[in-house]
Amino acid sequence: MIPEDAQYTEEHEWVRAGEGSIVTVGITHYAQEALGDINSDPYGEGWLFRIGCGDEAERNRQLEGLMSAREYEGLTGGA
Repeated sequence: MIPEDAQYTEEHEWVRAGEGSIVTVGITHYAQEALGDINSDPYGEGWLFRIGCGDEAERNRQLEGLMSAREYEGLTGGA
């Protein structure tokens, strides 16, 4: 299941907006399977890093163009 509360890249990373300007970034279940990584929670505790993006408006501008969960599901065939 691909979480609806994140946005996705074609390179199989997910990005979730947090409080203020903070975003959390991780790799998707699809990517971890391709890499042979066994992570039972890739969309939760398995995140890679958090970063600030200036202010909320800047963060929102940076997230424009990322895929929704539905679009990412189309890219991966639902994996």
